[in-house]
Amino acid sequence: MSRARPSSLSSSDIFEAMPQNSHSWAVFGDFLLKGNDPVQAERAYRQGIVVLFAEEAPRETIVRRYLNLLQKQKRNAEALEL
Repeated sequence: MSRARPSSLSSSDIFEAMPQNSHSWAVFGDFLLKGNDPVQAERAYRQGIVVLFAEEAPRETIVRRYLNLLQKQKRNAEALEL
């Protein structure tokens, strides 16, 4: 018996299913950047920043990844605020 596979997953579907830890969001943001979707990558990095402060042992990975994106886009004022 074969299982039915979903035809496709949208970014919204994936965002809803993501675990609430910052490292997972950093990895997902990197994946989106490699797929040439900087808008959704930024959304993932922002969500990672939100959950970062709720973690017992926060990692700085998400902050570095988001800073790199902002700097590549020459959004230095936003990077400084972060």
